[in-house]
Amino acid sequence: MTHLRVAPPTGIGDHGAIRPSEIADLQGVHPSLVTRQVRELEDEGFVDVTADPTDRRSGLVTLTEAGSEGRRRLTEFGLKRFTLFVKHWDSDEIRRLTELLWKLRMSMAAVSERE
Repeated sequence: MTHLRVAPPTGIGDHGAIRPSEIADLQGVHPSLVTRQVRELEDEGFVDVTADPTDRRSGLVTLTEAGSEGRRRLTEFGLKRFTLFVKHWDSDEIRRLTELLWKLRMSMAAVSERE
């Protein structure tokens, strides 16, 4: 894989071992997309996939040490970039952005639940 990937998608590492279908639900995407991402991440050494003892047809995905480190680096990078983006904003503008992003997240969750 030649593209830059420094962290796994949302869901992996947030909840311990997790099924790809649960990751898809958390991301609001089709399970086939997550299956492909997990396979790529496993090939790159960022996640381990083991058989689910409660459902042998499914796997459980966990972060490797490299995956945890990549996720930490990506989070740190993102926070530094965000700080630069809002450096000259006043606190009311940042608070309003936070409120709107939260509202967007709730709207996305509601749509995903209905689908």
